[in-house]
Amino acid sequence: MQFEVAIYCFTGTQASGVGEWGPSTFMTINADGSFTANQALSGPPQAVNLTLTANPNPATSGATVTLTATASVAGATGTVQFENNGTNINTTPAQVSGGVATTTLTAPTVTTATTESLTAVYTPSGSFTAGTAGALSLPVNPASANSGTIPLAVSVPQSGSFTLTVDTTDLVSLTAAGLTATGVTTPIVVADTRNTYPGWSVSGQNAAWTGTGTAAGGTFPGSQLGWQPTDTALAPAVTLGALVNPVTPGLATAAPLASVHAGLGNGYGTSTLGADLTLTIPATAPAGPYTSGLTISAVTSNP
Repeated sequence: MQFEVAIYCFTGTQASGVGEWGPSTFMTINADGSFTANQALSGPPQAVNLTLTANPNPATSGATVTLTATASVAGATGTVQFENNGTNINTTPAQVSGGVATTTLTAPTVTTATTESLTAVYTPSGSFTAGTAGALSLPVNPASANSGTIPLAVSVPQSGSFTLTVDTTDLVSLTAAGLTATGVTTPIVVADTRNTYPGWSVSGQNAAWTGTGTAAGGTFPGSQLGWQPTDTALAPAVTLGALVNPVTPGLATAAPLASVHAGLGNGYGTSTLGADLTLTIPATAPAGPYTSGLTISAVTSNP
């Protein structure tokens, strides 16, 4: 004699109203007390085991390796955390799609062969449970000895030049209005193409003014002249000098027109400089024409 029994499982107490039908199985109970499962109506949550593979395998030092975790159940859902020697490879767990999850690993840089211990840990979702994690020992070999790097060196020679161009031919005539006269210098050009970048400084100094013609015998000091440095072009890091007022202190002593400190790239190129001139004429100066000279000088180290 045989009896067929259907077994129903609930996740909660059925009488409480929270019972939910779960996996059920038909069983045949034999007269001797033994039983045989005949047909699964709905099995228990399926355990998902992972198989871990790598491509390429073995890997080469520093190369990119693709890791693939394949689930034992094609329809499995959830995520996979890939690990290398217990340390997460992917910061965000990879989604299982179509029964697989993937990530990439950069093989360590090695000079002798080594082995990485890789694992893939499954976190289930839906009606699945985690089974056996995927595990793989990945050999990593040094880069091929069929290549090598030849060390190279060169000493770059010093090159380039420094020039200061001052127009010493054209006369700059100041225009007087009462006891003040004004004018503008001709362009002063500094060209520096040296690759040593030693820096430079350009300054100006005014000589005493000497009367001629009806003012013959008259004189007044170069400190009566002042200037405001200007430019139409400046090379990198070049700065103009400060305003020098007439008389106090005046240009009887040298004052900076422009300068640049030593440094990589500093001053390289062409700077076109100039200055707006202001002369304060002493009230006691005899009337008539006067002449003077504005000496422009450059100081720099050799290339």
